[in-house]
Amino acid sequence: MLCEVKTVFSGGCLPDNNIHVSTRDQRLCNFGVFESKIDLTKIDDCLSDAVRKRSALVADDPSFADLPLLVAFFFDHFADFLPFYSRTMDGRFQDVSGILTIERDVARTKSFEKLSVEEQELRLKTGLTAGLPPNSKDFVLVRNKTARRRVPNDFQLLCVTEPYDESN
Repeated sequence: MLCEVKTVFSGGCLPDNNIHVSTRDQRLCNFGVFESKIDLTKIDDCLSDAVRKRSALVADDPSFADLPLLVAFFFDHFADFLPFYSRTMDGRFQDVSGILTIERDVARTKSFEKLSVEEQELRLKTGLTAGLPPNSKDFVLVRNKTARRRVPNDFQLLCVTEPYDESN
């Protein structure tokens, strides 16, 4: 597989100064509600760039032509709009086989959600984690339903399939 890594920062980041907006900043309290508008164009731009780079690579070395392309995304907290992104990627990105992200504690969260509300409240108050899976970081795969090349099954088995992917 080919993999292109992309980072998406929200409007709360000034890349030239490496400054991030924080809702804990007391100066923001004077501005009222802090909101982050959903903007999928940054994801589109990153996918377009990845497809362009893949095309250039294949032009240079055609032996890569049959390999699936994954685009790994790292989002800041206010820019993670992947749940709102179309699973067909609107047919525009057929050369992208899937999007990959990293999510913390997938198994732990699922186990916690199965507990009763009373048990959840108790564990939140006490910090008790006995019986829950350990902390983890997992690859989360969002497959492109219109992709020309599929992500290999053996790699898919290493990933958590994204919960919004109804093709499971």
